[in-house]
Amino acid sequence: MTTGKHLACVCTFFRNEGLLDAAESFFRAANFADSDCVLVIVDSSLEGHASKTAESLRASHPKRVVYLEATEPGLVSARNEALSFARSCQALSLAFIDDDQIVSLSWYKEIRQSAAEFPNAIIAGPVLPDPAGEFPAFDPSGNFWTRKYWSDKASITEPIGDGNVLFPKHFLNSTLVYDPQYNRSGAQDTDLFLQWLDLGNEIRWSSKAIVFEGISLERLSKSWALKRAHFSSLSYVMVERKRGISHSRVIARVFKHFVIAVIYGLAAFEQKSRFRSQFHFAIMRGTLEGYLGQTVDRFAR
Repeated sequence: MTTGKHLACVCTFFRNEGLLDAAESFFRAANFADSDCVLVIVDSSLEGHASKTAESLRASHPKRVVYLEATEPGLVSARNEALSFARSCQALSLAFIDDDQIVSLSWYKEIRQSAAEFPNAIIAGPVLPDPAGEFPAFDPSGNFWTRKYWSDKASITEPIGDGNVLFPKHFLNSTLVYDPQYNRSGAQDTDLFLQWLDLGNEIRWSSKAIVFEGISLERLSKSWALKRAHFSSLSYVMVERKRGISHSRVIARVFKHFVIAVIYGLAAFEQKSRFRSQFHFAIMRGTLEGYLGQTVDRFAR
């Protein structure tokens, strides 16, 4: 069923409703592109939590759904399960979307066109925020939830998120995998893409291969935003430690964020300034803790 096919994967962890929405949007996009691409679902729950949703999707889309279970909870375990499966069935490519994302109707057509133009490159596309309500007063423009954007076909020379990417056959022919040490912390994409770039490979931007990321009311809260800033900076420094970052560089970054936090703190009567001060303090703390060897568990329930 899957030998020699293009694959797309959704890794899921106790989000059946989001998984169903992501999968159905994928099939709409794949059918729009006249593709028989197969969807791979990797369940990290260890409880078969997504199995019934997968069965329902398999009934609606015969021979186009594969259900796998990760060996342990965590995104690295799930991503590597998908990579192993793709390699075992000699897949032509493997795309990743997340279980809180909806792909645009033209997403698959656009990402495949970019892959055809740059056959040996990882292809990445925009992830646009889709908030459940208005952006909060401390960040009314939604900058915190808005990811970096490049011009179409740009060659990206820095690591990016892996929530809307396509790995080409060139990648699948390699032995690269996600490092298990980031299984529950995040930054697995940073580490893997830096390895990919170190080997002289490319990441290319497909500006019209758009997905929309659902932002729940909980994730619009200040407490969640500050927690995200903290663990993102902590896990990023974990990657830098692995790559041998210098002590002086870490101290300089910690000092920079401290100074910025203090400057914004002097104008803390304004909500936006108060948030920015707290935001930079969170980054400062995460950077220092990560360098000192602390870790974070994003899958703790």
